[in-house]
Amino acid sequence: MSNMYGFEVNLEGYNPENAEDITDALVEFGDFEFPCPISGEKYLDAYTERSLGGGKAPDVFAQEMAEAAFKANGGEFTFKVTILYLEQIPSATIVFGVPEDD
Repeated sequence: MSNMYGFEVNLEGYNPENAEDITDALVEFGDFEFPCPISGEKYLDAYTERSLGGGKAPDVFAQEMAEAAFKANGGEFTFKVTILYLEQIPSATIVFGVPEDD
């Protein structure tokens, strides 16, 4: 069974000279869209949605992304991942005011 997840990544503190290598590593994990140009940036934000099959946990997938990015950078930096489970998004209905009876 596969589940759909959204992955928002926020990268900070990487070597700007390695930005293209890092983004190349991340697109192997999903259809990330990155701002252009990316060279010389000090931070990078991106988002992708993808299905995880084979019982892979989203936190394991996120760790694999981080490790690939660290390898492309030649060392660690701040790699933040926000994971959103897309198949059962919490929702709330709020009604303000009470309609008057006619």
